[in-house]
Amino acid sequence: MNEQLKDTIKRNAEGILSRIAAACARSGRSASDITLVAACKKQPLEKIEAYLEICRELSIKPVLAQNYVQEQREIAQSISASYESHLIGALQKNKAKDAVRLFDVIEAVHSEELALELNRHAKAQNKTQRIFLQINISSDEKKSGFDKNEAMHFVAEGLQQLDALSLEGLMTITRLYDQPSEARPDFAALREFATRLIPVVPNRPSLALSMGMSDDFEYAIEEGATHIRIGTALFGARQ
Repeated sequence: MNEQLKDTIKRNAEGILSRIAAACARSGRSASDITLVAACKKQPLEKIEAYLEICRELSIKPVLAQNYVQEQREIAQSISASYESHLIGALQKNKAKDAVRLFDVIEAVHSEELALELNRHAKAQNKTQRIFLQINISSDEKKSGFDKNEAMHFVAEGLQQLDALSLEGLMTITRLYDQPSEARPDFAALREFATRLIPVVPNRPSLALSMGMSDDFEYAIEEGATHIRIGTALFGARQ
């Protein structure tokens, strides 16, 4: 393993953990409540393997996220270490079967039609598929996801029929703002929406909130994020 590369990623990880702790302290939360989701889109295998080793050294829960089913297929074939796999990118229905097979958590469930397809394949694979609903909290035409009314209706009326799915949380990708702090109201809005949604989610006293990335994760934590998706700040620029 390239020790210089590993040292760089380790310094990055330690810096992120320090910033997580500071954001939690400012908001009266515990850093143990935050899951660092390592966004591995287009990152080389060597960096991912180095990060998994760093996780063991720093006692970080290893969570790797991919945007594409194909990239996760390649990683699954190459890495034997234990980790939790998340899909955070847009998923087409024709890739649902492979996504159920390859991912522990599918965060980007952006429509009822996709949920139905995931449920069908999870049943066929005798699996309970853990999911997050993607909420277009910014009402951005360029982003996928349920709007709040659609999500409320789906959870209240349709989700209970999909018994191979387990709703664990909500995910959002905010619109691209000029300043990272401008995303704060969107993060607050997702937190507030989750409190409204929880009473209609069967057997779920709380919902995880996947929000915040390399530029704005501290604001997300201060507004209630439980999962932050960090790529560039952890691994460096994509190749």
